[in-house]
Amino acid sequence: MSLEILPATAERRYTVVRLGGRLDAHTADDFKPQLQSLVAPGRVLLVGDLAGLQYISSAGLNLLIHVCRELRKQGGDFRLAAVQSYVKEILDLTGYTKLFKLYDTVEQAAAGFGV
Repeated sequence: MSLEILPATAERRYTVVRLGGRLDAHTADDFKPQLQSLVAPGRVLLVGDLAGLQYISSAGLNLLIHVCRELRKQGGDFRLAAVQSYVKEILDLTGYTKLFKLYDTVEQAAAGFGV
């Protein structure tokens, strides 16, 4: 599992989180503190780049949902981009496509923020 965080900049007011590999019970626990640290006042726009994510379990879904809800409490949002077919299928089956906004690219997701 890989996690890369591209922090917001003066030119780009949103943070990008690139997830790759498998997001399951083991890796979700490892990355929970890093993802939760992104939920801070003034940093509430987040795009999850899932192009490299091949598998997600319920623990991984729960982590993403938790981050999304915390961001929305602060007036922000968590958008998902480049969701691969298996992960999209899981999101569809669980009904979470109603919770998350899905986009083909990171740029399209960011454009939805209006930044």
